Amino acid sequence: SSISINTMKLRDPQIACFWIGACGLLQVALWFGIMVVRVKSYNKDVDSALRLKNLARNADSDNLKATRAHGNLAENAPMFAVMLLAVDLIGVIPDTILELTGLIFIMGRFFHAIGLYADDGSTLGRILGSFLTLFSLTSLSVQCLITTIVLNGGINLYRLAGLIASIILSKMFAGKMYQS
Repeated sequence: SSISINTMKLRDPQIACFWIGACGLLQVALWFGIMVVRVKSYNKDVDSALRLKNLARNADSDNLKATRAHGNLAENAPMFAVMLLAVDLIGVIPDTILELTGLIFIMGRFFHAIGLYADDGSTLGRILGSFLTLFSLTSLSVQCLITTIVLNGGINLYRLAGLIASIILSKMFAGKMYQS
């Protein structure tokens, strides 16, 4: 079924709902991971300010890994969810592509979390997870652009200027990161 807004019909976002739900479950699982680490390492003789300082100084590696696995998903999932929902609602991109994009994102975040827990350094899981996440976010970005261009029968000057500006700014930012 679909919802009509200003003559444009939006479809039920069932694909987005599923993958956003999967992100939510992964977020909860990673949160429980933090709680397990904190309960295991809890020492009533150490006040909470010192525990926080130890985390900030990387002195509590297990707690830091659990917190970063949770935080990395929290940093990436909102943009993923918004883009997936937008593309799914409009329905220009085939369902199979949306499903694969959702699966790739979830697998990326899963492998990244497993890799973080496995070792302090770069691991195959972290590298694979980062690549899959980047791939799925890039794919969804392109899907959003394609959806808009298809719906409008092209791209207007304002959107083209914004797209060019975002590409230039991202290249400038990435260049500064690698110079450091």
